[in-house]
Amino acid sequence: MLGVIRFPIAWVAAGPLGEPGIWLSFAISNVAGAIIAFAWYRRGTWRETTLTDSRVDLNKVTTEAPADGD
Repeated sequence: MLGVIRFPIAWVAAGPLGEPGIWLSFAISNVAGAIIAFAWYRRGTWRETTLTDSRVDLNKVTTEAPADGD
């Protein structure tokens, strides 16, 4: 995601600033990424995602056959 921000800034800043403009794009894109992540955190939509499948039965005992060569 940072490349989407970093490359255009590096392209523009490299002209007048040269190599320091490219390094500046790293700092700017990291700050922009942090602001985007903070905004996403504050929005709270990340809480709506389920990370586990609710249909998993934790009490069910399963046995797996060994793989070939074991």
